[in-house]
Amino acid sequence: MLFRSGECDKFKGEVCTIFYDVFRELCDQHGVSPSKAALDMGINKATVTYWKKRGGSPSPEVLQKVAQYFNT
Repeated sequence: MLFRSGECDKFKGEVCTIFYDVFRELCDQHGVSPSKAALDMGINKATVTYWKKRGGSPSPEVLQKVAQYFNT
């Protein structure tokens, strides 16, 4: 599983400070699109869409991949 439960529901008006915002900022800082970064890390683009649309969070394994990719 590439993401954990604990979703927020934007359609119900819930506020979602989500991992995607941080991921997107890292991508912008490194001059790479979220899709390209996901591809480079072997993460399904649908997972990135989930982070964006549903406020999902990555599993510890995926979070480690992201940290290594962006050297953070």
